[in-house]
Amino acid sequence: HIWPYLLINIILLLIYLINMYCAICWKLSIDNNQQILNLINISETKRTHILNFKRFYHIKYNKKLYNDIKFNQWLAGLIDGSGYFDLKKKTIPFLQITLSSEHYELLKIIQNKYGGYIKYRAGHHSVRYTLFNINNIIIILNNINGNIRHTKRLTQYSKICDKLDIKVKYPIKLDKNNKWYSGYFDALGTINYTFINNKPLLYINITELYYHDVIYLKYIFNGDIIYLKQSNGLFKWEIYNIDNLLKFRYYNISDIKSYKFNRIKLINLYIKLYNLKAYNNDSIYNIYWKEFTRLWNK
Repeated sequence: HIWPYLLINIILLLIYLINMYCAICWKLSIDNNQQILNLINISETKRTHILNFKRFYHIKYNKKLYNDIKFNQWLAGLIDGSGYFDLKKKTIPFLQITLSSEHYELLKIIQNKYGGYIKYRAGHHSVRYTLFNINNIIIILNNINGNIRHTKRLTQYSKICDKLDIKVKYPIKLDKNNKWYSGYFDALGTINYTFINNKPLLYINITELYYHDVIYLKYIFNGDIIYLKQSNGLFKWEIYNIDNLLKFRYYNISDIKSYKFNRIKLINLYIKLYNLKAYNNDSIYNIYWKEFTRLWNK
């Protein structure tokens, strides 16, 4: 006759355990609601940042997005030259990079790493990369911090960092090994040659609105800075001295990612053929000069 009493005790124990479980769930629910109320009582901007921040640290951590210092320096130079930071509807941060249409493959490298989309701009002969993903924008902002120095870009960059509570680092001092130069050249640089007095002259130049946005190049690679009055007051940095060309090639050839890489790697061949005067039509080496021009315009 003990079984009825034992069964009753088991049922009472189960009821007790169920009540305890419900109490715990209720407590967690209250705590969660309190967090929501706390978010409601702060500004829209900070609430968005907190939610994105939590989501950011719960996604799978990808070290490759952080640890490539050379790539980050290159990307900072590219953004300084042709990038644009802003807030859509004054709340949503985004990044755009606009280049001539020949640079599609270059922008594809960035898209493969951070996502985003690329669109051709009809009538502009250009392509534009756009990124809205907040997690990857935060990664980029941190990766290039300290390497943004362009007058306009630093202002845009600081505005976005302020919205996301990221402390902006003062631009580091550039040296010849910083790949910022490669990215800046990919964005704005020109490499070509012209004939003066029947002799070819190879040059590399970058043109900007402000003098202090090209002076960094002169510090490392020498050359001249020319004021272009006829172009509404632009400043052009330019090198054509053989030693300066070779120096620029040596420190940048491994990190230039645009179609200009093809011409950078041909500088040595140009110098050899120039010394042989192969550019003269009656030269026995003229056939090599013609092959050089084919490769140059490839």
